[in-house]
Amino acid sequence: MHRHYRGKGHQSVDRPLEHRRERRGSLTRDRSDEALLESDIYVDSMRTGAVLAFVLTDGTRMTGHVEWYDRACVCVRRNDGVSLVLYKSAVRDARPIVGHGDE
Repeated sequence: MHRHYRGKGHQSVDRPLEHRRERRGSLTRDRSDEALLESDIYVDSMRTGAVLAFVLTDGTRMTGHVEWYDRACVCVRRNDGVSLVLYKSAVRDARPIVGHGDE
């Protein structure tokens, strides 16, 4: 079954209702405990300057602290002073580095 949808720029698009249900379901999953934990980790890094280890979906690894984040992106300042804006969908894992800076 299809439903008429006015997309970006008011272009008419036919989209299956099943697709919309799947998308809506995925949006509700984003508000899970994982999303709250992710938010807590990012806020803690912003507040305290705690260093996080990031692993991207392509296998790239990097460390740095969070300058800001929003619904889709996170800005990471690396140890060499370079700031990078990463799409959250490109981040496979982000964890605090325990004991970093205690050496």
